[in-house]
Amino acid sequence: MPRCFALMAGLSGFCHIFNIDQPVGRGCPNMRADVLLVQWMLAVWLSKAPKIPESIARHMQSKNIINKSGALKIDGVYGSQTMAWIKGFEESYTGVVKDGRIDPLGGGMGTTSGKTMKLWLLNNAVWAAGGFRGGILGVNSGSIHFPTELVPHLFR
Repeated sequence: MPRCFALMAGLSGFCHIFNIDQPVGRGCPNMRADVLLVQWMLAVWLSKAPKIPESIARHMQSKNIINKSGALKIDGVYGSQTMAWIKGFEESYTGVVKDGRIDPLGGGMGTTSGKTMKLWLLNNAVWAAGGFRGGILGVNSGSIHFPTELVPHLFR
């Protein structure tokens, strides 16, 4: 199950960094809990993060990565929709490895190079959206609710 590391963030108390146990993407283990967490983070990224540049949004629509509703089904199943969203996420950033997968953060939590950069960027989007501060899950607006089956496993 995915876990959430509690890290002290200055005077603001605890913030939390989400991590997955196994990579999510083409040719990866795609464990249900890891896929659920990545799908939720991608949905938060698209709906709450700073707006995607119009040119990238048009590209994502033309490739059927996002549709007009912008909805991503958060079901824990890695399929073509999740694959397309990961690719769309990669297209939105320079400097990330464009391999169609999200890799877990390694032992060196300070490194944001290559593959781990994507999970750091997704964590940043969740933080910007108001998620998990001080032990309270804050991202529950609209239809993007944290997957309830993951809640018991966050602080293991």
